[in-house]
Amino acid sequence: ESLTDATTEVLAIIAYRQPISKAEIESIRGVNSQYSIRALLMRGLIEKIPNPLDSRSSLYQITTEFLQQLGLTSINDLPSFEDLVQNIKLPDA
Repeated sequence: ESLTDATTEVLAIIAYRQPISKAEIESIRGVNSQYSIRALLMRGLIEKIPNPLDSRSSLYQITTEFLQQLGLTSINDLPSFEDLVQNIKLPDA
């Protein structure tokens, strides 16, 4: 089953900003991301880890399953975020 656009967006945020909290993800997206996070956890593409700064919250990071699905050996094999952003042309306002 394919990922929705929202779930793909959350996965990209986690991949490039990990480890990251749910609040930070939602701040970046501007919407509730609970469904997407849950879907990614269920598929094994991300994992929840304890937050070393606050025992009441968790952080999210990608898993080795994510890397295997993309054919990568490490997170360093992902394209540079800056290179990706350079190729995006925003519509004229």
